[in-house]
Amino acid sequence: MPTRSRWILPLGACLALLAPSAQADVLLTRKTRAEAYRTPEGEVPAKESTTTIWVGKDRLRMDDGERVVVVRLDQKQVHLLDPASKVASTLDLPVDLAKLAPPEVSRMLEGLVRGTTVTSATSAESQRVGAWNARRSVVRLGGTAEASITVWTTQELPLDPAAYAELVSHAMSVRPGGALVAEEMRKLGGISVLTEREQKTGGLVLRSRDELVAVETKDAPAGLYEIPAGFTVQAFDPLAEIMRSLPKRPPAGAAGGAPR
Repeated sequence: MPTRSRWILPLGACLALLAPSAQADVLLTRKTRAEAYRTPEGEVPAKESTTTIWVGKDRLRMDDGERVVVVRLDQKQVHLLDPASKVASTLDLPVDLAKLAPPEVSRMLEGLVRGTTVTSATSAESQRVGAWNARRSVVRLGGTAEASITVWTTQELPLDPAAYAELVSHAMSVRPGGALVAEEMRKLGGISVLTEREQKTGGLVLRSRDELVAVETKDAPAGLYEIPAGFTVQAFDPLAEIMRSLPKRPPAGAAGGAPR
């Protein structure tokens, strides 16, 4: 009996230590740089930003500093938060942007989906990206949308790639064409640590780079995945969401822009 008790106590202590990390969430920090591009009205300067992504069981919060997307699989909902105006919108999952838009916009979105082809290919090429071993894949969009996305994915993060991909696909489904890309990215089987994108749209060439720079396992702040107190809940505006996705153009008369 004494020998048995000496084993039980250390085992219990070990389990107590393991319990908090099993419940902790994962915080990903990503750095994005959108390169400068030229429009008929002038040049749009390069822009750098930081995106934080909290991932928990059946939930995700993505914050790019201007907008927050919260996915709650347990509630079967996605919350869109505008921190500047303190306005929130809630949508039921799964989100179908075309069904939420006015008829003329809905037809345009449905045509975009029908006319877009998405393919992916994973190579044997691998390299270190930051602290992780990663493998190279390329996702290509053709037809009504044209883009080439080079993705370096890893299996070394403390996340289930399939569960993470599902959460991200719901977050992207509020953007035009986002679900198409998310579905193809899901097939890559890992989590992106570096994504380089080149897209041609409306005569513009858009290039961006998105890199994972930090991964932390920690307890999420209370209420992180909720609509904050003081926010006004309004109906989702699909037209505003579509406008958000369009390339920015410099205002007329701005430095480097068209004369007044």
